Amino acid sequence: MSEGSRYAVLIGNGRFDREPKLTPLRCPTRDVDGMREILAAPELGAFTEVFPLKDAGNHEVLQRIDEVLADSAGDDQVLIYYSGHGQTDLPGRLYLAAANTEVRKLVSTSIPIETLRLQIENSHCRRIVVILDCCYGGAAGKSFSRGSVDEKLKELARGSGVYILTASTASQIAEEREGDDYGLLTKHIIAGIKDGDADVNEDGSVSMDDLYDYTFARVKEEGHQEPMRWALNVKGQDLIIARTSGASLREKQRALTDKLIEIRSGLPSRVFVAALQAIQDRRAPFYGLADDLHRGRLGIGEFIEEWYHVESEETRESSEKPRVQPVEPQEAPQTPTSSKPVRRHRRQKSQLSAGPRLLQFSFETITLDENGNETDRRTLQADYFSEDLGDGVTLDIVKIPNGVFLRGSPEGEPGRGSNEAPQEQVSVGEFSMGRFAVTREQWRQVALMPKVKIDLNEEPSYFKDSWRQPVEQVSWDEAVEFCARLSKKTEVEYRLPSEGEWEYACRARTTTPFAFGATITPKVVNNNGSYPYGSAPQGEYRQKTVEVGSLGFANGFGLYDMHGNVWEWCEDVYHDSYSGAPTDGSAWTAGGDQTCRVLRGGSWSNYGKLCRSALRARSVPEAHRNFNGFRVVYGARTR
Repeated sequence: MSEGSRYAVLIGNGRFDREPKLTPLRCPTRDVDGMREILAAPELGAFTEVFPLKDAGNHEVLQRIDEVLADSAGDDQVLIYYSGHGQTDLPGRLYLAAANTEVRKLVSTSIPIETLRLQIENSHCRRIVVILDCCYGGAAGKSFSRGSVDEKLKELARGSGVYILTASTASQIAEEREGDDYGLLTKHIIAGIKDGDADVNEDGSVSMDDLYDYTFARVKEEGHQEPMRWALNVKGQDLIIARTSGASLREKQRALTDKLIEIRSGLPSRVFVAALQAIQDRRAPFYGLADDLHRGRLGIGEFIEEWYHVESEETRESSEKPRVQPVEPQEAPQTPTSSKPVRRHRRQKSQLSAGPRLLQFSFETITLDENGNETDRRTLQADYFSEDLGDGVTLDIVKIPNGVFLRGSPEGEPGRGSNEAPQEQVSVGEFSMGRFAVTREQWRQVALMPKVKIDLNEEPSYFKDSWRQPVEQVSWDEAVEFCARLSKKTEVEYRLPSEGEWEYACRARTTTPFAFGATITPKVVNNNGSYPYGSAPQGEYRQKTVEVGSLGFANGFGLYDMHGNVWEWCEDVYHDSYSGAPTDGSAWTAGGDQTCRVLRGGSWSNYGKLCRSALRARSVPEAHRNFNGFRVVYGARTR
């Protein structure tokens, strides 16, 4: 290979014939085709040679990478791209699935990131890019360090310049969205280069830093993933992955703005103002609609219709007539498992006072400043009762008083996402919620009860150190079935919380990012303490769930582990914002993305910012992840 050449190895594995546990994927081979198109194009990537590998075995992949790296000179640039399933072992090391991968034999049948690290370290090439569009991609950092990632990456790179871009953190899945031809990260890489939008610095080229900044914003806006990067002995702005063929981003924004001004008289004022803001913010999909209008693919009427459709039925209705309180639909949304309340033969109770006799318990709550220092500690009391599940297993249910809270996060709160707005007051009626997330022992007792709609695995959890650990690897559908079986046994309604109820219960009358104040630490929350929130110091990362309530501190309502430990399913369908959301604490099941349900609270594996009271996440209802659990709500709905 001649000096200064550019080479790419593109790996896409979507078929796993030897491993039924690995779901076939439709995007990886398309991802390879799409990446090859832009990288090989003379006017874009201009890579000297591209080596596509589709549904290849691990030996073929590792041999090709070895050959390319071994033949590359110091000033060459090598791109190693992977799309497919990522798997992690118990210590958290990442493995990339190959066509012959068997989960029980990951080391010998997959593409271990540890092996890729060794190949890179032994190469003379100093300009290497690794892009991983797979689940748990952030775990790649662990394999390039034996201590803190930030402290050790450069030490282990040994003079080889390496830039790593991943589609997700070490604990997140990478989405393959219905209707998309490519994986979520790859889709935005391809579109950003083709359209020129990834040219963040507007200099006619797309560097790896440009690509990260662009894809980070787009991926987080569209899905529950957080792309990550590591730059090891190399500057991201010096690694150019492509040129841009279209107009600069600033020119495109100017052209779209001019088009809107030109047709202003034909647009409702609200649409005009919102469109200008969307163009300025480069928000998808509104930005795309404006671009379609500019290019003539949409007429004015079609543009307005599409805009209203995207904003959702609730937002359109609220703009056309006086706002009224949301009314529960007569029929549940057409999802595999309905969340509509089952009211027959139930002793419905709008207040807990009409139900079981209440007891009281005492608990400690704590307040932390932005540095993680304790500023206050109080002993409080709360009302509760215990539901007997049999064999000495009980389920504690805590009374949550009615009240009003400010839903969402304020502008300027670190980690704030666009789906946490707009802030709005919500009034929540009295209800009652599980003191803890449902535990393994509680799950097992209910799983033994008669089936209502679907079967339940008696022991789905990945972490099995204690029966008091929260149950995880539970889908939304299974959580709903749990509530249905418990309701049938007790003849009162148990259900998942609405998103409004969950946030109100989590905040417990606080307005800070966390119920414990300005930040959290591993002393009070089980999360990834290596990445603290705000000015708090780094702390312990336990890398697994812990027993519910074992850290000793509850929030002001007496609820434990509302931050961290496991994500908690809510009843609601996922919506991109709170525009048009109910303000009475009821579940929002109409409109939105009917393929996804809401998760709240963060987990044992998440950074501090992902455990905030306002943080909203989503997942498909059939997902089984070792960081997803739930807690239950007792009695009739808030409204």
